[in-house]
Amino acid sequence: MKFKRIFILFAFTFLLNTVITGNALFDLIENIAGTRDFFFKIQVQSHVKANERDYNDFRLTASIAIRNLEDFYFLIEEPEEFSELSFTYYSRTKRLYSRFPGYEDIDTIELPIEAIVNGLDTVLKILETPIFTTKIDEKTVTIYPVVASLMKSAGIEPVILKIGLSDGKISTVQMFTLDSDEYVRIDVLQMIVNANVDRYF
Repeated sequence: MKFKRIFILFAFTFLLNTVITGNALFDLIENIAGTRDFFFKIQVQSHVKANERDYNDFRLTASIAIRNLEDFYFLIEEPEEFSELSFTYYSRTKRLYSRFPGYEDIDTIELPIEAIVNGLDTVLKILETPIFTTKIDEKTVTIYPVVASLMKSAGIEPVILKIGLSDGKISTVQMFTLDSDEYVRIDVLQMIVNANVDRYF
């Protein structure tokens, strides 16, 4: 199965880089292996340039439920103007329900899950190449390009990805650059593996 192959590739890629300091990564892999039902509560914050002088700041808090890696539920809790806006997708019927207090809409769409999985597959294969270096500390995994200076000379700002791990779960995901104060940060406020998510569907 494609998901299984993706997971095996993910595990193999990072385990190759883990000798002594990767206990938190081992815990994460052991914790999610074979799991198909998840619940997350996340907070997304971004601080990116709007122009040379000004920045755009954004914050979003949301709950996410995944059932059998097929059905998806997404509820926005913050910002307040979008609070209680939710999306529920059922893969078998290809139905997407959009709900807001006093409003409901139903669309028949086919989410490109296969394309997303293929994209992840490609990304993981790229991470195996010498273009990227993976640094694993006791509670973090940091991925950065080894050709950063070459990218800068080409006018491309290299982005660093840093994943925080705690108690066998992902705690943070950060994307930032070394030469600016721009960033995107995802704080995983809650992560439940093998969650009972039927109530969201």
